[in-house]
Amino acid sequence: MFSAITKDRKLALAKIAAAGLMIFLAGHALDITAPFMSNVTENEHIKSTILFLLLKCGSLMWVLGFAIIFAAAAALFLPQIIETFVSILYNDKKTISELVETLHCDIVSRIPNHKDISERYVRQKDCEGSRDCITKDLDRRIASVAAGVGDIATRYGHHSTKPESYYSFMHNAYLYPYCRIPHRSQQTLDIRIKPIPDCSEYLEWNETNLFKIHDPMFYAGTNATFPIKIGFQSVLKDDQDIEAWAKTLKFGLKIEGEKIDLGKYCIIDDASQATEDSILYIYRRGPSMVSVKYKMEYKVLSEYTSIETTEISHIDVNDTVFSYTAHMPICKMKVQFDIPNGWTFLDSFESYYDDVHKYMPESYKKQISKESIVAGRLETPQKFEIIMNDWVPPGIAFSVRWRKESHEELSGQCAMK
Repeated sequence: MFSAITKDRKLALAKIAAAGLMIFLAGHALDITAPFMSNVTENEHIKSTILFLLLKCGSLMWVLGFAIIFAAAAALFLPQIIETFVSILYNDKKTISELVETLHCDIVSRIPNHKDISERYVRQKDCEGSRDCITKDLDRRIASVAAGVGDIATRYGHHSTKPESYYSFMHNAYLYPYCRIPHRSQQTLDIRIKPIPDCSEYLEWNETNLFKIHDPMFYAGTNATFPIKIGFQSVLKDDQDIEAWAKTLKFGLKIEGEKIDLGKYCIIDDASQATEDSILYIYRRGPSMVSVKYKMEYKVLSEYTSIETTEISHIDVNDTVFSYTAHMPICKMKVQFDIPNGWTFLDSFESYYDDVHKYMPESYKKQISKESIVAGRLETPQKFEIIMNDWVPPGIAFSVRWRKESHEELSGQCAMK
Protein backbone atom coordinates (compact mmCIF):
# COMPACT_ATOMS: atom_id res chain seq x y z
CA MET A 1 0.00 0.00 0.00
CA PHE A 2 1.46 3.46 0.98
CA SER A 3 4.68 2.07 2.40
CA ALA A 4 5.38 -0.25 -0.47
CA ILE A 5 8.08 1.93 -2.24
CA THR A 6 10.42 -0.34 -4.17
CA LYS A 7 14.17 0.09 -4.61
CA ASP A 8 13.77 0.91 -8.32
CA ARG A 9 11.25 3.60 -7.51
CA LYS A 10 13.58 5.19 -4.96
CA LEU A 11 16.41 5.18 -7.54
CA ALA A 12 14.17 6.85 -10.13
CA LEU A 13 13.08 9.52 -7.64
CA ALA A 14 16.72 10.14 -6.71
CA LYS A 15 17.61 10.69 -10.36
CA ILE A 16 14.72 13.10 -10.79
CA ALA A 17 15.80 15.02 -7.69
CA ALA A 18 19.41 15.19 -8.99
CA ALA A 19 18.20 16.60 -12.30
CA GLY A 20 16.13 19.18 -10.45
CA LEU A 21 19.16 20.11 -8.36
CA MET A 22 21.25 20.61 -11.50
CA ILE A 23 18.58 22.85 -13.01
CA PHE A 24 18.36 24.80 -9.73
CA LEU A 25 22.17 25.33 -9.60
CA ALA A 26 22.29 26.26 -13.27
CA GLY A 27 19.61 28.91 -12.76
CA HIS A 28 21.36 30.27 -9.67
CA ALA A 29 24.65 30.42 -11.61
CA LEU A 30 22.95 32.25 -14.46
CA ASP A 31 21.69 34.89 -11.99
CA ILE A 32 25.26 35.47 -10.75
CA THR A 33 26.90 35.63 -14.20
CA ALA A 34 24.19 37.66 -15.93
CA PRO A 35 25.84 41.13 -15.29
CA PHE A 36 29.12 39.95 -16.79
CA MET A 37 27.48 38.29 -19.78
CA SER A 38 25.52 41.48 -20.64
CA ASN A 39 28.79 43.43 -21.20
CA VAL A 40 29.20 41.94 -24.67
CA THR A 41 27.96 45.24 -26.19
CA GLU A 42 28.45 48.96 -25.52
CA ASN A 43 24.86 49.79 -26.37
CA GLU A 44 23.11 50.45 -23.07
CA HIS A 45 19.67 49.61 -24.39
CA ILE A 46 20.77 46.21 -25.72
CA LYS A 47 22.86 45.57 -22.58
CA SER A 48 19.83 46.16 -20.29
CA THR A 49 17.64 43.90 -22.42
CA ILE A 50 20.16 41.03 -22.33
CA LEU A 51 20.57 41.43 -18.56
CA PHE A 52 16.79 41.34 -18.05
CA LEU A 53 16.36 38.17 -20.11
CA LEU A 54 19.28 36.37 -18.42
CA LEU A 55 17.98 37.22 -14.95
CA LYS A 56 14.47 36.02 -15.83
CA CYS A 57 15.76 32.77 -17.34
CA GLY A 58 17.91 32.14 -14.29
CA SER A 59 14.99 32.72 -11.94
CA LEU A 60 12.75 30.33 -13.89
CA MET A 61 15.45 27.64 -13.91
CA TRP A 62 16.11 27.70 -10.17
CA VAL A 63 12.35 27.81 -9.42
CA LEU A 64 11.79 24.82 -11.74
CA GLY A 65 14.70 22.95 -10.23
CA PHE A 66 13.41 23.58 -6.71
CA ALA A 67 9.94 22.38 -7.70
CA ILE A 68 11.37 19.15 -9.16
CA ILE A 69 13.46 18.55 -6.03
CA PHE A 70 10.42 19.16 -3.79
CA ALA A 71 8.15 16.86 -5.83
CA ALA A 72 10.69 14.03 -5.78
CA ALA A 73 11.21 14.42 -2.04
CA ALA A 74 7.46 14.49 -1.45
CA ALA A 75 6.95 11.31 -3.49
CA LEU A 76 9.71 9.62 -1.53
CA PHE A 77 8.89 10.70 2.03
CA LEU A 78 5.17 11.72 2.04
CA PRO A 79 3.76 8.13 2.51
CA GLN A 80 5.91 7.61 5.60
CA ILE A 81 4.86 11.02 6.92
CA ILE A 82 1.13 10.25 6.38
CA GLU A 83 1.42 6.82 8.04
CA THR A 84 3.22 8.37 11.02
CA PHE A 85 0.56 11.08 11.28
CA VAL A 86 -2.30 8.52 11.12
CA SER A 87 -0.61 6.32 13.72
CA ILE A 88 -0.25 9.31 16.06
CA LEU A 89 -3.83 10.47 15.34
CA TYR A 90 -5.36 7.03 16.12
CA ASN A 91 -2.87 6.14 18.81
CA ASP A 92 -1.97 2.99 16.87
CA LYS A 93 1.51 1.87 15.87
CA LYS A 94 0.21 0.15 12.73
CA THR A 95 1.00 1.53 9.29
CA ILE A 96 -1.77 2.61 6.93
CA SER A 97 -1.24 -0.61 4.97
CA GLU A 98 -1.76 -2.62 8.12
CA LEU A 99 -4.78 -0.53 9.11
CA VAL A 100 -6.37 -1.03 5.67
CA GLU A 101 -5.68 -4.76 5.84
CA THR A 102 -7.29 -4.92 9.30
CA LEU A 103 -10.31 -3.02 8.01
CA HIS A 104 -10.59 -5.41 5.02
CA CYS A 105 -10.52 -8.46 7.26
CA ASP A 106 -13.15 -6.92 9.54
CA ILE A 107 -15.49 -6.24 6.61
CA VAL A 108 -15.04 -9.75 5.23
CA SER A 109 -15.74 -11.25 8.66
CA ARG A 110 -19.04 -9.35 8.84
CA ILE A 111 -20.27 -10.69 5.46
CA PRO A 112 -22.21 -13.99 5.99
CA ASN A 113 -20.77 -17.09 4.42
CA HIS A 114 -22.82 -17.79 1.27
CA LYS A 115 -22.28 -21.55 1.61
CA ASP A 116 -23.71 -21.58 5.13
CA ILE A 117 -26.71 -19.55 3.98
CA SER A 118 -27.39 -21.82 1.02
CA GLU A 119 -27.15 -24.94 3.17
CA ARG A 120 -29.49 -23.52 5.76
CA TYR A 121 -32.18 -21.83 3.72
CA VAL A 122 -32.21 -23.27 0.20
CA ARG A 123 -35.36 -25.28 -0.62
CA GLN A 124 -35.12 -28.98 -1.09
CA LYS A 125 -35.92 -28.91 -4.81
CA ASP A 126 -33.05 -26.36 -5.44
CA CYS A 127 -30.62 -28.22 -3.20
CA GLU A 128 -31.37 -31.59 -4.80
CA GLY A 129 -31.14 -30.06 -8.28
CA SER A 130 -27.64 -28.78 -7.55
CA ARG A 131 -26.37 -31.78 -5.59
CA ASP A 132 -23.99 -32.84 -8.37
CA CYS A 133 -22.24 -29.47 -8.07
CA ILE A 134 -22.11 -29.34 -4.28
CA THR A 135 -19.57 -30.95 -2.01
CA LYS A 136 -20.15 -34.29 -0.31
CA ASP A 137 -20.37 -32.46 3.00
CA LEU A 138 -23.54 -30.71 1.85
CA ASP A 139 -24.90 -34.05 0.67
CA ARG A 140 -24.50 -35.42 4.19
CA ARG A 141 -26.23 -32.37 5.60
CA ILE A 142 -29.17 -32.40 3.21
CA ALA A 143 -31.51 -33.39 6.04
CA SER A 144 -31.02 -29.86 7.36
CA VAL A 145 -32.64 -28.30 4.31
CA ALA A 146 -35.19 -30.91 3.25
CA ALA A 147 -38.91 -30.04 3.09
CA GLY A 148 -38.21 -26.32 3.25
CA VAL A 149 -37.23 -26.22 6.93
CA GLY A 150 -34.12 -24.27 7.78
CA ASP A 151 -32.79 -25.87 10.91
CA ILE A 152 -33.76 -29.48 11.59
CA ALA A 153 -31.89 -29.52 14.88
CA THR A 154 -33.97 -26.61 16.19
CA ARG A 155 -37.28 -27.89 14.89
CA TYR A 156 -37.02 -31.62 15.54
CA GLY A 157 -34.14 -31.94 17.97
CA HIS A 158 -30.42 -32.36 17.43
CA HIS A 159 -30.77 -36.16 17.29
CA SER A 160 -32.82 -35.76 14.07
CA THR A 161 -29.70 -34.72 12.16
CA LYS A 162 -28.11 -38.14 12.73
CA PRO A 163 -28.31 -40.79 9.97
CA GLU A 164 -30.05 -43.30 12.25
CA SER A 165 -32.80 -40.87 13.34
CA TYR A 166 -36.49 -41.21 12.47
CA TYR A 167 -36.33 -37.96 10.48
CA SER A 168 -33.44 -39.28 8.39
CA PHE A 169 -35.39 -42.47 7.69
CA MET A 170 -38.51 -40.57 6.61
CA HIS A 171 -36.39 -38.29 4.43
CA ASN A 172 -34.53 -41.12 2.74
CA ALA A 173 -37.55 -43.47 2.42
CA TYR A 174 -40.24 -40.97 1.40
CA LEU A 175 -39.14 -37.35 0.91
CA TYR A 176 -36.04 -37.88 -1.21
CA PRO A 177 -37.43 -40.43 -3.71
CA TYR A 178 -40.91 -38.93 -4.09
CA CYS A 179 -40.66 -35.13 -3.89
CA ARG A 180 -39.21 -34.59 -7.37
CA ILE A 181 -40.90 -37.32 -9.42
CA PRO A 182 -44.41 -37.49 -10.98
CA HIS A 183 -47.21 -38.57 -8.64
CA ARG A 184 -50.97 -39.04 -8.58
CA SER A 185 -53.00 -35.93 -7.85
CA GLN A 186 -56.72 -35.08 -7.46
CA GLN A 187 -57.80 -38.71 -7.58
CA THR A 188 -61.50 -39.61 -7.69
CA LEU A 189 -62.50 -43.23 -7.14
CA ASP A 190 -66.10 -44.12 -7.96
CA ILE A 191 -67.16 -47.65 -6.93
CA ARG A 192 -70.64 -49.01 -7.49
CA ILE A 193 -71.62 -52.53 -6.43
CA LYS A 194 -74.67 -53.82 -8.24
CA PRO A 195 -76.75 -57.01 -7.97
CA ILE A 196 -76.61 -59.54 -10.79
CA PRO A 197 -80.04 -60.67 -12.05
CA ASP A 198 -80.86 -64.26 -11.15
CA CYS A 199 -77.63 -64.65 -9.21
CA SER A 200 -77.45 -64.59 -5.43
CA GLU A 201 -73.82 -65.70 -5.04
CA TYR A 202 -72.04 -62.81 -6.76
CA LEU A 203 -72.25 -59.05 -7.14
CA GLU A 204 -71.04 -56.84 -9.99
CA TRP A 205 -68.17 -54.43 -9.20
CA ASN A 206 -68.09 -51.24 -11.32
CA GLU A 207 -65.09 -49.01 -10.73
CA THR A 208 -64.04 -45.74 -12.41
CA ASN A 209 -60.75 -44.23 -11.34
CA LEU A 210 -59.88 -40.67 -12.39
CA PHE A 211 -56.61 -38.96 -11.48
CA LYS A 212 -53.99 -36.62 -12.81
CA ILE A 213 -50.30 -37.30 -13.20
CA HIS A 214 -48.54 -34.26 -11.77
CA ASP A 215 -44.90 -33.75 -12.71
CA PRO A 216 -43.59 -31.00 -10.38
CA MET A 217 -40.31 -30.83 -12.31
CA PHE A 218 -41.80 -30.79 -15.82
CA TYR A 219 -40.58 -27.28 -16.69
CA ALA A 220 -37.08 -28.22 -15.56
CA GLY A 221 -36.87 -30.52 -18.58
CA THR A 222 -36.50 -33.79 -16.66
CA ASN A 223 -38.22 -35.92 -19.38
CA ALA A 224 -39.78 -38.04 -16.64
CA THR A 225 -41.86 -41.18 -17.04
CA PHE A 226 -44.71 -42.39 -14.85
CA PRO A 227 -45.59 -46.07 -14.29
CA ILE A 228 -49.31 -46.58 -14.91
CA LYS A 229 -50.04 -49.77 -12.97
CA ILE A 230 -53.49 -51.31 -12.98
CA GLY A 231 -54.60 -54.54 -11.43
CA PHE A 232 -57.75 -56.12 -10.05
CA GLN A 233 -59.28 -59.48 -9.16
CA SER A 234 -62.53 -61.13 -10.05
CA VAL A 235 -64.28 -64.33 -9.08
CA LEU A 236 -64.90 -67.12 -11.57
CA LYS A 237 -68.27 -68.74 -11.62
CA ASP A 238 -68.31 -72.47 -11.08
CA ASP A 239 -68.94 -73.23 -14.74
CA GLN A 240 -66.39 -70.70 -16.10
CA ASP A 241 -62.82 -71.30 -17.18
CA ILE A 242 -60.23 -68.52 -17.43
CA GLU A 243 -60.29 -68.44 -21.23
CA ALA A 244 -64.05 -67.92 -21.34
CA TRP A 245 -63.85 -65.25 -18.65
CA ALA A 246 -61.07 -63.39 -20.49
CA LYS A 247 -63.29 -63.02 -23.55
CA THR A 248 -65.84 -61.11 -21.45
CA LEU A 249 -63.24 -58.87 -19.79
CA LYS A 250 -64.38 -55.26 -19.43
CA PHE A 251 -61.41 -53.04 -18.70
CA GLY A 252 -60.31 -49.72 -20.21
CA LEU A 253 -57.62 -47.03 -20.05
CA LYS A 254 -57.78 -43.43 -21.30
CA ILE A 255 -54.99 -40.86 -21.35
CA GLU A 256 -56.09 -37.25 -21.89
CA GLY A 257 -59.47 -38.58 -23.02
CA GLU A 258 -57.97 -40.83 -25.70
CA LYS A 259 -58.69 -44.55 -25.39
CA ILE A 260 -55.55 -46.70 -25.25
CA ASP A 261 -55.49 -49.94 -27.20
CA LEU A 262 -54.39 -52.56 -24.65
CA GLY A 263 -53.85 -55.17 -27.31
CA LYS A 264 -54.55 -58.88 -26.96
CA TYR A 265 -54.55 -60.34 -23.47
CA CYS A 266 -52.01 -62.94 -22.40
CA ILE A 267 -52.93 -65.80 -20.07
CA ILE A 268 -50.05 -66.88 -17.83
CA ASP A 269 -49.59 -69.34 -14.97
CA ASP A 270 -48.70 -66.87 -12.20
CA ALA A 271 -47.65 -63.26 -11.52
CA SER A 272 -43.92 -63.99 -11.87
CA GLN A 273 -44.39 -64.37 -15.63
CA ALA A 274 -45.78 -60.82 -16.00
CA THR A 275 -42.41 -59.31 -16.90
CA GLU A 276 -43.11 -57.05 -19.90
CA ASP A 277 -44.83 -53.66 -20.12
CA SER A 278 -47.94 -52.80 -22.15
CA ILE A 279 -49.29 -56.37 -22.04
CA LEU A 280 -52.56 -57.31 -20.36
CA TYR A 281 -51.78 -60.37 -18.24
CA ILE A 282 -54.46 -62.70 -16.84
CA TYR A 283 -53.73 -65.53 -14.41
CA ARG A 284 -55.46 -67.65 -11.75
CA ARG A 285 -55.26 -66.98 -8.03
CA GLY A 286 -56.75 -70.15 -6.64
CA PRO A 287 -59.56 -72.31 -8.05
CA SER A 288 -62.20 -69.56 -8.22
CA MET A 289 -60.25 -66.30 -8.52
CA VAL A 290 -58.62 -64.59 -11.51
CA SER A 291 -56.23 -61.61 -11.53
CA VAL A 292 -55.62 -58.96 -14.18
CA LYS A 293 -52.38 -57.02 -14.36
CA TYR A 294 -51.27 -54.25 -16.70
CA LYS A 295 -48.37 -51.80 -16.62
CA MET A 296 -46.99 -49.17 -18.98
CA GLU A 297 -44.27 -46.56 -18.66
CA TYR A 298 -45.88 -43.31 -19.77
CA LYS A 299 -43.61 -40.48 -20.90
CA VAL A 300 -44.93 -37.31 -19.29
CA LEU A 301 -45.72 -34.63 -21.89
CA SER A 302 -47.18 -31.89 -19.68
CA GLU A 303 -47.25 -30.80 -16.05
CA TYR A 304 -50.70 -32.40 -15.55
CA THR A 305 -51.98 -35.44 -17.47
CA SER A 306 -55.51 -36.84 -17.07
CA ILE A 307 -55.83 -40.62 -16.62
CA GLU A 308 -59.04 -42.69 -16.49
CA THR A 309 -59.40 -46.41 -15.87
CA THR A 310 -62.60 -48.43 -15.86
CA GLU A 311 -63.23 -51.95 -14.60
CA ILE A 312 -66.20 -54.28 -14.40
CA SER A 313 -65.63 -57.47 -12.43
CA HIS A 314 -67.42 -59.73 -9.94
CA ILE A 315 -67.07 -60.25 -6.21
CA ASP A 316 -68.39 -62.91 -3.87
CA VAL A 317 -71.49 -61.88 -1.98
CA ASN A 318 -69.65 -62.59 1.28
CA ASP A 319 -66.86 -60.09 0.49
CA THR A 320 -67.90 -57.18 2.67
CA VAL A 321 -64.62 -55.35 3.22
CA PHE A 322 -62.69 -53.08 0.87
CA SER A 323 -59.24 -51.63 1.57
CA TYR A 324 -57.44 -49.26 -0.78
CA THR A 325 -53.64 -49.36 -0.84
CA ALA A 326 -51.61 -46.40 -2.11
CA HIS A 327 -48.35 -47.58 -3.62
CA MET A 328 -46.95 -44.04 -3.77
CA PRO A 329 -48.03 -40.68 -2.29
CA ILE A 330 -51.30 -39.23 -3.64
CA CYS A 331 -52.15 -35.55 -3.40
CA LYS A 332 -55.84 -35.32 -2.47
CA MET A 333 -58.32 -38.12 -2.98
CA LYS A 334 -62.08 -38.50 -3.05
CA VAL A 335 -63.95 -41.83 -2.86
CA GLN A 336 -67.63 -42.42 -3.65
CA PHE A 337 -68.94 -45.87 -2.73
CA ASP A 338 -72.41 -47.24 -3.52
CA ILE A 339 -73.82 -50.63 -2.50
CA PRO A 340 -77.18 -52.23 -3.43
CA ASN A 341 -80.38 -51.93 -1.49
CA GLY A 342 -80.60 -54.55 1.20
CA TRP A 343 -77.05 -53.80 2.28
CA THR A 344 -75.77 -51.10 4.62
CA PHE A 345 -72.41 -49.53 5.44
CA LEU A 346 -71.08 -49.65 8.95
CA ASP A 347 -71.03 -46.18 10.46
CA SER A 348 -67.28 -46.05 11.07
CA PHE A 349 -64.38 -46.46 8.67
CA GLU A 350 -60.63 -46.72 9.11
CA SER A 351 -57.94 -44.65 7.42
CA TYR A 352 -54.21 -44.10 7.56
CA TYR A 353 -54.87 -41.16 9.90
CA ASP A 354 -56.06 -43.52 12.64
CA ASP A 355 -52.88 -45.58 12.52
CA VAL A 356 -50.55 -42.57 12.31
CA HIS A 357 -52.18 -40.69 15.20
CA LYS A 358 -53.25 -43.58 17.40
CA TYR A 359 -50.40 -43.32 19.90
CA MET A 360 -49.60 -39.67 19.38
CA PRO A 361 -49.64 -37.47 22.52
CA GLU A 362 -52.97 -35.74 23.10
CA SER A 363 -51.32 -32.31 22.95
CA TYR A 364 -50.38 -32.97 19.33
CA LYS A 365 -53.74 -34.50 18.43
CA LYS A 366 -55.47 -31.27 19.43
CA GLN A 367 -53.38 -29.25 16.97
CA ILE A 368 -55.04 -30.84 13.94
CA SER A 369 -58.42 -32.49 13.56
CA LYS A 370 -59.06 -35.73 11.74
CA GLU A 371 -61.84 -34.10 9.72
CA SER A 372 -59.41 -31.59 8.22
CA ILE A 373 -57.37 -34.47 6.78
CA VAL A 374 -59.77 -37.38 6.28
CA ALA A 375 -63.53 -36.93 6.36
CA GLY A 376 -66.09 -39.73 5.95
CA ARG A 377 -69.76 -39.10 5.35
CA LEU A 378 -72.58 -41.61 5.23
CA GLU A 379 -75.10 -39.93 2.93
CA THR A 380 -77.49 -42.89 3.00
CA PRO A 381 -77.12 -46.44 4.38
CA GLN A 382 -76.01 -47.42 0.85
CA LYS A 383 -73.85 -44.40 -0.09
CA PHE A 384 -70.53 -43.57 1.56
CA GLU A 385 -68.13 -40.75 0.72
CA ILE A 386 -64.53 -40.29 1.88
CA ILE A 387 -62.59 -37.08 1.26
CA MET A 388 -58.85 -36.87 1.87
CA ASN A 389 -57.96 -33.20 1.80
CA ASP A 390 -54.21 -33.58 1.85
CA TRP A 391 -51.48 -36.07 0.99
CA VAL A 392 -52.18 -39.80 1.27
CA PRO A 393 -48.95 -41.59 2.25
CA PRO A 394 -47.96 -44.99 0.82
CA GLY A 395 -49.74 -47.88 2.52
CA ILE A 396 -53.37 -48.66 3.34
CA ALA A 397 -55.29 -45.43 2.72
CA PHE A 398 -58.69 -46.50 4.04
CA SER A 399 -60.96 -49.48 4.74
CA VAL A 400 -64.75 -49.65 4.64
CA ARG A 401 -67.14 -52.40 5.71
CA TRP A 402 -70.72 -53.20 4.89
CA ARG A 403 -73.20 -55.93 5.77
CA LYS A 404 -76.45 -57.38 4.60
CA GLU A 405 -79.51 -56.06 6.39
CA SER A 406 -81.35 -58.58 8.54
CA HIS A 407 -84.90 -59.70 7.81
CA GLU A 408 -86.16 -57.72 10.81
CA GLU A 409 -84.50 -54.56 9.54
CA LEU A 410 -86.01 -55.04 6.11
CA SER A 411 -89.43 -55.66 7.65
CA GLY A 412 -89.03 -52.52 9.72
CA GLN A 413 -88.15 -50.49 6.64
CA CYS A 414 -91.16 -51.81 4.82
CA ALA A 415 -93.40 -51.01 7.79
CA MET A 416 -92.17 -47.43 7.76
CA LYS A 417 -93.07 -46.91 4.12
